[in-house]
Amino acid sequence: MRLNRNSMHINSKKLSKPNRLTLALMMSALLAPCAMAQTVAPSMGGASVDELQRGVNPRQVGGISSGPVVTVPAISDQENFDKADTTILPIAGFRVVGQTVFGEKQLLEVAQAKAGEYRFSQLQAMALAITGLYRDHGYLVAQAVIPAQEVKDGIVQIRIIEGKLEPAVTVVTENKDAEEAIQKIYHAVVCPKSVTAAPGDQCLGSIATDTLIDRIVLLARENTAMKVFGSLSAGSESGYTRLTLNAQPERRVMGEVSVDNSGGASTGRWHAQGHIVANSLLKQGDTLDLLAGLSNKPSSFKFFQADYSTPVGAEGWRLGANVAQTQYSLGDAFSSLQQSGVSRSLAFYARYPLLLKANARTDLTLSVKGGQLRDDNLAFSNPRTYWESIADVSGRLEDSWLGRPAINLWGARWEYGSVRINDAVPQLIDSNGLHTAGAFNRLTLRGSREQGLGGQWSLFGALSGMAGDKNLDPYFKFSLGGPYGVRAYASGEASGDEGALGTVELRYAFTPLNVFSRTLSTRVAVFYDRGWVKNSRYPLNNLVSNTEVRAGTGVQLEISDNNQLGLRVFWATQAGTGASRSDGANSRVGILANAAF
Repeated sequence: MRLNRNSMHINSKKLSKPNRLTLALMMSALLAPCAMAQTVAPSMGGASVDELQRGVNPRQVGGISSGPVVTVPAISDQENFDKADTTILPIAGFRVVGQTVFGEKQLLEVAQAKAGEYRFSQLQAMALAITGLYRDHGYLVAQAVIPAQEVKDGIVQIRIIEGKLEPAVTVVTENKDAEEAIQKIYHAVVCPKSVTAAPGDQCLGSIATDTLIDRIVLLARENTAMKVFGSLSAGSESGYTRLTLNAQPERRVMGEVSVDNSGGASTGRWHAQGHIVANSLLKQGDTLDLLAGLSNKPSSFKFFQADYSTPVGAEGWRLGANVAQTQYSLGDAFSSLQQSGVSRSLAFYARYPLLLKANARTDLTLSVKGGQLRDDNLAFSNPRTYWESIADVSGRLEDSWLGRPAINLWGARWEYGSVRINDAVPQLIDSNGLHTAGAFNRLTLRGSREQGLGGQWSLFGALSGMAGDKNLDPYFKFSLGGPYGVRAYASGEASGDEGALGTVELRYAFTPLNVFSRTLSTRVAVFYDRGWVKNSRYPLNNLVSNTEVRAGTGVQLEISDNNQLGLRVFWATQAGTGASRSDGANSRVGILANAAF
């Protein structure tokens, strides 16, 4: 006889406490496959939507550095001093003028300027030392000069030209909308907040620093969806610097298709997905991002996501909306349960770049999200609704602190939300069981670093973790398995309310090869993955073990073709933590391939 929620009515008021507990334990057993499926449902192959949008190879093979966004004039000699001139000048002291960044005492110490006898070439060396100090601190065109002067009382003047930007930028482009947008960005960044002059009007300029120029250029790229590069040159007035930005058309529509074998037998092992990004549909720097995927059993797993964002103002804010849906239906060993489910969500967000440089970036994202979750099986349905408020800070930094190039990624995410169960039977089960309904907090931390070791070698390490303040709905749990987790285990393996995941990879990038007029970059790696989860923050009567550990080791091959084609293949085996609970395998081969268009 088939049972459903209409034929299975329970009066909770008539149940004694022991009977309620017994019922909760019995129904929790029926919910176990549901929980497992929900862990997989919000993502494909263990990857988050952000990871899916980066493609199957989120880190470019063989490359961990970025190029400059602006051309800066080199330091030149201020005067054509005759190096053969042996004229000795008695000097009683020095005076520095024009400086606002560094104090006179600090500048004279850098120049080692003291009373004494000097040649002209030695004075020039002092000026170059001060110029070097400014350049080392990111002042792109700042310069110290020894101007022509009449030395009085033995005091020599050193003049500092710090290089203020002109009140207007020169934009070279045929796109008038882009030119207007770039002018607004320049004015917002260069002119002080207190100045209310319109773009193009006279305003106080800022000194040309790498941080300032990078922000202007990178915001111009984001807000116009064009290729933007800059150059600095002497301004029309003494002491001022002109920024010229060249904006060229960029492809409006880009896409990618990919396949992977990270699924499970019950929903289809092979996944295919398509990703399309359309830029400046409304000619204002807006972006439409579409992502869809399905398994080789289309009726068992499919998902869709649409994201739209647009710049607001000229200082870097973007507002956006996101809608997503995932559906699953369990087959094979779970067919008799007639288990299926769907998740739908709608989110609104605001994003702001706190730091925007060629080699570093930090973004703040604030969002609100609401959704529906529903899981059905032979016995009953479990419909829920939820909402979340989310604050996320993420960043990227390229450095050479250890004498070799390195790239760092990091992030922190805090979520406050609430889950509501909308059916009497699962409400009863939850209230007498794990208490997943109600308000919750969740904190997620993540970080990674790829460190160059010299030659073609590099070392990659990553660590992520999550902690909730209560027992969480399966949709919000942290899981270990999958191609972006412990690769020796299936996607969704070992999930919990708290957990951590770490990865170490030793990588070797081969010299790129030209094959049939195509440049192939190849990288191999040996890796070790390990993670643990606490299944429930507050386990039910401690009836079962509440902690799981998964570890694996293996080798990986990555091949890319000018970022157009990508292939990632790995073999991984468990490392002392037993076979996969979901499919019984001790090892697995993962294949992920993508093609951009």
